Amino acid sequence: KDTIEWKDHPFARIYSTLLNLKATNHALWNGKEGGAMIRVPTSHDNAIFAFTRERDEDKILVILNLSPKKQTFTLHGRSAEGHYKDVFNSMTLQDTTEAQIYYDDFVGDMVGAQTIQTVLLRKVEKISANQRLTLEAWGYKVLVK
Repeated sequence: KDTIEWKDHPFARIYSTLLNLKATNHALWNGKEGGAMIRVPTSHDNAIFAFTRERDEDKILVILNLSPKKQTFTLHGRSAEGHYKDVFNSMTLQDTTEAQIYYDDFVGDMVGAQTIQTVLLRKVEKISANQRLTLEAWGYKVLVK
């Protein structure tokens, strides 16, 4: 029997977060159990790929900058509207002032972070109709409702 030597990987947090999201968010489930992908048109469709998926109470908005340049763009229409939690942008409870605001508004919507033995709160982002956003080169946002 071969043993596997586990090593730290620079993208381990990203992979772990996405795999957990896939398992727990109904919008991302496979086939008929998941939500259909709906393209969100942007002012820079040649560089920005945005879409939503929705199923039951779950909705996800993904925005990808597929270019080597920083992009400022508009999400057209209303399909992406809403208040979302940013999957990759969290704060620790040590950030007491800001964390208390989010905690008061979103009690119970916390995730544990085993690696740093602390509790993280996902920051909330409001997306409006025809919202203008900026993403760095190869940047991305993964937002969930």
